[in-house]
Amino acid sequence: MYETIFKAAVLEKSLYTKQSRSTLRGASGTRLQTCGAVLRAAVELGVEYLKVKTVRAVYNHIIDILPSGEGLCEPLSVDYVKALRVLFQYAPHTEHLLSDEWEVLVEFCCTNVKSKLGLLDEEEEEEEPEMEVEGRSSRGRETMLLREGSSASRRSAAGGSQRQFTAKLTHESVQLLMCLRNLLAAPNAPILTNVQLICDTLLGILRSQHTYHEAHQHVFSSLNFVLNVVTANDIALVNKVSDEVVPIVSRLWGTKTPSLKDEMIISLIHCHPHIRARIRSTDGRVLRTSVEDLFENLCSEYIARSDREILQLDDVTFPSPTGKPDPEIPLSLRSIALRTNVQNARAEQIWMIPSLIAMIVEMLDASGDSGRRSRKNSETEGNRTKRQRMYDRFGEMMRFVRSNNTPRKLLALQVITFLADLKGINEHEFSSIVQDLLEACSDDNSAITAWAFTSIGR
Repeated sequence: MYETIFKAAVLEKSLYTKQSRSTLRGASGTRLQTCGAVLRAAVELGVEYLKVKTVRAVYNHIIDILPSGEGLCEPLSVDYVKALRVLFQYAPHTEHLLSDEWEVLVEFCCTNVKSKLGLLDEEEEEEEPEMEVEGRSSRGRETMLLREGSSASRRSAAGGSQRQFTAKLTHESVQLLMCLRNLLAAPNAPILTNVQLICDTLLGILRSQHTYHEAHQHVFSSLNFVLNVVTANDIALVNKVSDEVVPIVSRLWGTKTPSLKDEMIISLIHCHPHIRARIRSTDGRVLRTSVEDLFENLCSEYIARSDREILQLDDVTFPSPTGKPDPEIPLSLRSIALRTNVQNARAEQIWMIPSLIAMIVEMLDASGDSGRRSRKNSETEGNRTKRQRMYDRFGEMMRFVRSNNTPRKLLALQVITFLADLKGINEHEFSSIVQDLLEACSDDNSAITAWAFTSIGR
């Protein structure tokens, strides 16, 4: 049956590419669309019953016939790309791929997505000025102008490697990204062999799409599969990913899609050790600024939430401080843990937000003078008598505790509870901190009182 579909598609594509008249080309294109729809239906209905040999024949046919010129064959592209995604959405088919087969499929997905969005490889970006200089002849000048026209629209006003693209993600691109995610999800996927191409593609998409798109979740999910492998294998690459991911997460954090926030949190957890080391180095000033922006966005978004969208005492439990940690409760501190049978489906994500804020507070405070506010004072280098002001995020949390703003106070009390696991309390500041928390214990709001007691106990 599949061989019959393959032969019909090959024949119709041959006729389609040879036709010059629009009427004849339209009729052939309609038949091609029918071939694509039939193949997609056959794959969707029979994907669980296909043998390895048939799976290999199907995807080889798709990646062989689909390319047309510099893009994909339009009448076939929608159905064929969807069929490819459905084929590898069934995990056993992905796990049975050989390494070279997996690499061919990943390259097919990445190359076509980059082509549709006009993404350039790093090598092409570096060679671009050199090619412009060589454009002396009339033909060279024409090539130069074409190159400039295709790349000028991608230049970002901020300069550097940041680029702004006008291309939109098409349905085919989204399906290819979903297929790429399915390929990366295989436990035996040889990710390290193609990691540079994969990261360039994923980061290029994140840079190019400045507003939320459904594809962001698939891109971050794919990136997390990569980070899970390369975090301890390629530190330079993870540092590059960290530089890119932090401002992107900060920009997209306002989205209302919980699944995307889950993936972004996972990305930050993977990159956390590298971000912490980078912002303490001499070349981490730009990243430190991005981390500060992320801190502000996380706090602002959490403060703006309604009471039922923040961490509640009903979502947590208080294990014995002298007992051993329960291995079945991964999200736990030494005196507070997330309930395993909690009814709130988003409780894990809600738990992670004050935890992330606490991690950022600890990172920024540990890195010493951090951010834009401190650099204003560092400009007075000649004035040795002037004391440089250190911007302390933990001090900001304590100011939130003393404020009359209920959401800010709740955020600060929860963050301090998490901070106690990450950093010690200066003994000289201990009495004033406890005094502020004791005053919060007498608040009229029962939630503030409860979290204040939790912070003191912690």
